[in-house]
Amino acid sequence: MQPIWRQFGHSIAILLFTALTASAAQAQTTQTNCNLNGNTANCTSTTTPTYDGGAAMAKAGKDVGDAASGWAQVIRANRARKQEKIAAAQAIHAEIQARQDALDNEKAAYAAQVASAKVNIVYCQQNSAGSVTTGQGVKACPELLGYAKALCTVNPKESICDTLAAVAVPDTLDKYGVAAEKP
Repeated sequence: MQPIWRQFGHSIAILLFTALTASAAQAQTTQTNCNLNGNTANCTSTTTPTYDGGAAMAKAGKDVGDAASGWAQVIRANRARKQEKIAAAQAIHAEIQARQDALDNEKAAYAAQVASAKVNIVYCQQNSAGSVTTGQGVKACPELLGYAKALCTVNPKESICDTLAAVAVPDTLDKYGVAAEKP
């Protein structure tokens, strides 16, 4: 937003010019004196300025007051619009921040679930006869590893699949840590 003198600069100049010229409004009184000397007249004129300061100044003052009142209304309206825009922008920012926070919380919860799943997979690879507690209750390690193998077969880019492939697998287990089938 521009400063007020830039927004209303021309109007201020015109208003000041009007006020100053109105205050300088004047009338003149001319008095002429003549002396007759035969067929010749000798005349002198004296001009005396008279100021009509009362009415002209009152009008100029009213004009200045009216203009200032109009400016004040424009300034208040602009200020109100600016405050509305700021409030709307703040509301949008708050909504975006709330959505970002919710997304961050979901990501953190998912990361915790993935980390827990990776720990369970590593544990089950090392203790194939054991069991682990998951969010769905107690699972036997062969069942958990079978589910992990199926998940990685369908979606090999799943983050737990790297854990399955990265852990050293004993000869009796396949690359996903599931007991190899006996022929």
